[in-house]
Formats: sequence, structure tokens, C-alpha cells
Amino acid sequence: MKKFICMLSLFAACVGSLPFSNYNQLNIEAAENEVKEETPNYKIEEITEKEEIKEYLESNGQEYDPDVVGICRIVDLNMLEDNTPETQFGNDYYIKNKKVSTGTDKNKILAQYGRPAGTVTIKEKQTISHTFSASGKISASMLTAELGYKVNGSASFYIDWTRKFSYPVTITIHPVYQTTKGELWEDDVFFDDKIGTFTAKKAIGDDIVYRRK
Repeated sequence: MKKFICMLSLFAACVGSLPFSNYNQLNIEAAENEVKEETPNYKIEEITEKEEIKEYLESNGQEYDPDVVGICRIVDLNMLEDNTPETQFGNDYYIKNKKVSTGTDKNKILAQYGRPAGTVTIKEKQTISHTFSASGKISASMLTAELGYKVNGSASFYIDWTRKFSYPVTITIHPVYQTTKGELWEDDVFFDDKIGTFTAKKAIGDDIVYRRK
């Protein structure tokens, strides 16, 4: 896939709460986390070739649209890293038949703009919610412990994007998710018990689709 350099800054921020009594002990860790957030690890890919655009649209279940002239995908690679599962005392769960994929939710529009010919700049913050669905007695806390991120939380991304066009365009922004599917099991002494199945979608970035009007 052909790559271009984009003028864009993307950040993902996670917010937590600290007990007042632990403030002096933990503010150093908070400061370290703050430094990490100031140095995001992002990946930017842009496609403008007809065949690449056609492949992208078909991968999202869409027919080729000749008016689509480019797509810029921004993904925070930190969100793609394997999170360390938390320890959930008193219960020993594990995941079987785990499948992970990455894709765009074409049915969800975060923002859409119509712009005349000339220089187009988009500067905004997008907060995208993580989502999950599950069967049986699987709870959000169970999945959070096993997957290592808050499955009913969210991630924020800051976009600073500029392009120059010789024709009017429509800009549409869609969320990009990393989807994890699997079965949650409880490790018992004699026989393991299947708790249920789940699908968890973690927000990892945005797709900026621009088309000729």
C-alpha cells in the first residue's frame, strides 16, 4: 500500500482516579504516564490510487465509488499493543478460540464536512467509545481483567489534518476498531466451565475518507 506523509497529530489519553491518601506515592507514576502520552506512537497510511481505494472499499463491504479520491488512516500503535491482563482474585478466567482483527466501522460517522476547492484543514478531538457484547454471565469487569483495557471505556484522538484540492470535497471520518472475539472460561480444579462468548471492539484510530463532490 502506497504511503504518504500526513500533517497530523494523534493522541490517545486514558484517565483514571487516584485516592487522595495515595497521591504523594503515585503522582510520580502519573507524571511518567503523562510523559508517555506526550509521545504517541502513531502510524499514518494514505492511499490515492484507484486499485487501492477499490480494495479498501470492498474490504469494508462497499462498492467502488469513483468519487472517492483518497483515504488517510491514523492508528495509535500503542492501542494495538498487547495489554497486560489484570489479576482478578478469587477467580481464574482465561480466553479460548481468540480471534483478533482490525477494521473500519463504515456505518458510524464521527464527523462529516463539505468544503470548497482550496486548502482544507481539520483540527478536532474525537472521543470514540470501546464497545462489547457477551453471552452467559460475562461482565465488563471480567473482560477488562482478561483483555487488559477498560472494555466499556473510550479513547480520545486529536486530529490536525491539511490538504489542498482543486475541486470541492466531502470529508467523512469513521472510527477504526481492533475487534477481539472469543470464549471466556473459568479454570476449575476438576472441570473448566465455559462462561460464555464475547466480542470486544477497541477504538484505535480514525479513517479520513475524502471524495469529490
